Amino acid sequence: MEQATDRREVRLAGVPLGKGRHICALFHDRDEWFDVLLPFVREGLQVGDKALHLIDGRRRAEHVERLRQGGIDVDEAERKGQLEVTGRLEVKGWDEAQLRGGRFDQHAMLPFSRTA
Repeated sequence: MEQATDRREVRLAGVPLGKGRHICALFHDRDEWFDVLLPFVREGLQVGDKALHLIDGRRRAEHVERLRQGGIDVDEAERKGQLEVTGRLEVKGWDEAQLRGGRFDQHAMLPFSRTA
């Protein structure tokens, strides 16, 4: 069994990340998101990490296509349970998902992401 310490280093914007690879960032648009995060997502999947993308469900097809264009085998990653792209936010609004109580609460977000 591969241990986390045995895995290849993953970098984001040229900076090596440690064992905790959770990323939270703000972007001007989706193009900027893909420019910055696509290499991170791709590398993470290559070393066996998992990725959960909570997005507006109306944009799921577009998002998945951009991942494919960026060299990610979306079907295979989903089949292996490494990638989940969910439109959960079309059912529960952003305020209920990310900003309950008017602010982001990481402890409240974890149970929500498990139900997505």
